Amino acid sequence: IFEGLVKDLPKYQPMARPQVGAKLQLSESDHDRVSAIVEQERVRIRDKINKLSEEIDGMKVRQRDLEERFHNVNEGAERVKEQGEVVLSQYQKLHTRSEEMQRLAQECNAKISEGVSHEFVEEKCSQLPELSVLEAVKEEEKALAKLVEELVAKTVALQSDTCTTRAYIDQKWEQYKVMKSRDDVGLRDYALDEIGGKVVVGEQFTTATLTPKGQILATDTRKSIDRFLNRPILGDHIGGPELAISQRKNKGDCFAMEGVKGHLTVQLAEPIVIGSVTLEHLNRVFSSHKANSAPRGFKVYGYPDAEALESLQGQLLVEASYDIYHQSAIQTFDVAAPSETKFAFARLEIVSNHQNDKYTCLYRFRVHSIADMARSIQGGH
Repeated sequence: IFEGLVKDLPKYQPMARPQVGAKLQLSESDHDRVSAIVEQERVRIRDKINKLSEEIDGMKVRQRDLEERFHNVNEGAERVKEQGEVVLSQYQKLHTRSEEMQRLAQECNAKISEGVSHEFVEEKCSQLPELSVLEAVKEEEKALAKLVEELVAKTVALQSDTCTTRAYIDQKWEQYKVMKSRDDVGLRDYALDEIGGKVVVGEQFTTATLTPKGQILATDTRKSIDRFLNRPILGDHIGGPELAISQRKNKGDCFAMEGVKGHLTVQLAEPIVIGSVTLEHLNRVFSSHKANSAPRGFKVYGYPDAEALESLQGQLLVEASYDIYHQSAIQTFDVAAPSETKFAFARLEIVSNHQNDKYTCLYRFRVHSIADMARSIQGGH
């Protein structure tokens, strides 16, 4: 394939700066170098994602450990409660004995005033409760106070540690989602299904999946039946719209639409000010049909809410063409005049392909925010 292409292409000028949309042909060695660089970047990003996944797993283990520590603290609180009840019981006994002491003291004073003997007073005093009971209660109170202080200190430290750990886990999870959604473009994709992007189904929103000739049931109907039965009984290899917002990149993993036109509507992971969109198709070097099923002319509209989407009253953001002869199969198109409006839905309308009358294939549709673009230019993350 490469030899056939090289024979028909003009000599590649490595020092010439290609204009946007210009046809740039690479020699076999140049293409191999570009492919190697792209593969290195993919490996590097995949390694970062795996590292973040390992950190998150470690945080989950620590979270389980903290939960066990919380359980132990709760058990300690129960023990303190039990000891508190014992102390309360001792206080009640002490209160009863105090009343008895007061009664006996009053009786002794009355007898003394009547001129009773000293032996009678000693006899009555011997009936007073021992002071050791009062001392024991005081010791119990001191021990309980110390235990409560230790428990409070441990609880405060554990709560602080837990808050820090949970915040760290949340931070790492957000970093993982951002890294996962950036993949090989370097910008977060708010249409990606893994972070919350969803295909809006319905004839007026998303074109039906291609149904091959001779197939009785429509492809979308077959897929619905399979989902209902939770088994791939009627499954086939025809890709649906969900593939256009996923990170699968094998040959054939695309959204196939009948004819030269089609549309795809996506609910974004969160409302954003759209700054650019990215279209992707299989590189024509690896396509047996020279990528003529790829989209060509297209438009992208933004919708701030469901009401605007229902009436299809959207704002035109991008109107451009996808070039299968471009040096990269992943092409990003900026919004010409970004507004301050945040859009919750994005609609891609394909108005033509590269002269394939039977079907059109869309491998990936991505939506990026203007804020992420600004951070990328400034070198932020």
